[in-house]
Amino acid sequence: MPSGGIKTKAILEKQLQKIEDHIQELKDRLPAHSIKPVMMMDLLELEDQRDDILAQIQTKTNQTPKK
Repeated sequence: MPSGGIKTKAILEKQLQKIEDHIQELKDRLPAHSIKPVMMMDLLELEDQRDDILAQIQTKTNQTPKK
């Protein structure tokens, strides 16, 4: 990881893929009826993490190179 804890776009994209994989795995395990609150909370947390990473990637994409 680069100095200062700044994550590169490539690192963020890898993290995004892992989170999306976890989301899909959890969705595959969800029952058709009577979803347990803990499973729903896990899904919502993963989706929040995904949204945060997408926002970071978008920020990095919109940054102009410094001269």
